[in-house]
Amino acid sequence: MAVQPVATSLRPLKFSEKLRAAAACAVSIWLFYTVGGMVIQPGDPLAAMSLVAHQHPLGAAISAALLTGVVSMLAAVIGPARLQGFACLAVGVGWVVLNWRSGTMEYMLLYEGGTEAATRSAMFGRLAVEALFWGALAVESLWIEAAIRGWMGARKEGDTGGEEGTGRGRRGVLAGMITVVVAAVFISQVAARSPVADVYKGQIYFAVGVGFFLGALVGLYFCCRVPLLYFLAGVCLTALLSYGWAMIDPLPELKLEAYRGLLDVVPTVLARPLPIEYVGLGMIGVVMASWSARRVYIPTAPGQQDD
Repeated sequence: MAVQPVATSLRPLKFSEKLRAAAACAVSIWLFYTVGGMVIQPGDPLAAMSLVAHQHPLGAAISAALLTGVVSMLAAVIGPARLQGFACLAVGVGWVVLNWRSGTMEYMLLYEGGTEAATRSAMFGRLAVEALFWGALAVESLWIEAAIRGWMGARKEGDTGGEEGTGRGRRGVLAGMITVVVAAVFISQVAARSPVADVYKGQIYFAVGVGFFLGALVGLYFCCRVPLLYFLAGVCLTALLSYGWAMIDPLPELKLEAYRGLLDVVPTVLARPLPIEYVGLGMIGVVMASWSARRVYIPTAPGQQDD
């Protein structure tokens, strides 16, 4: 049953808490843009920000995992303690800023896609695996934040009240599936005006970020309190389904003869975002949705106020 909108006792952030949140995001941007730009970004400045396009993918993956851990620890310490999932948001902000100066999926197709269907299908398969890698880093960030906040005495992410066990798990799965459906529909309608349109980063950022924000918001409306882990799983599942679809039909038959044979046409609109864009913007969207939902229509029982 849906929860009707009610007033909550979650008070607004103090000015000092806003400064701490901004400082944590600034540190994340600085570390990912400087250090990440040297160890994660491919050597070719036009190449897409992807491990598939990197000349040393294993080293880049290890560097990304270490840098994500460091940023998560700093964000958990600096950021406001009552903003659950803030470390994920700070890491996501760093990722999307790092990705802004690199190429798009069009460059990925030109550099790595080749001309044969089998080659392109294999490329999208590797992108699906990479999406799981970035999703694992998102879970790493969530776990590090929970560990540090628990050590510091702050309430952990899971302590939001409500029933435990299988009931909570069913609600989480349902909320994740709702997020997938809403986000996929929104992205498919907004990320491109036509299958042969150019890929613009601003358009991708808006489509993916807002899509997952709305998806998580709808999921929370019907399922109330759900841990962030289920929404992160929904983000990864959306990316896997999108790249899986592209794997099945890597060279779609275009209607207009003039467009046939172009090597930079993405098979499906849902495959236009890169893995780091899917997971990074998805993290930001679902975390912000969880904060917004608590202020809009998730009731807070007496004695459960955030300090």
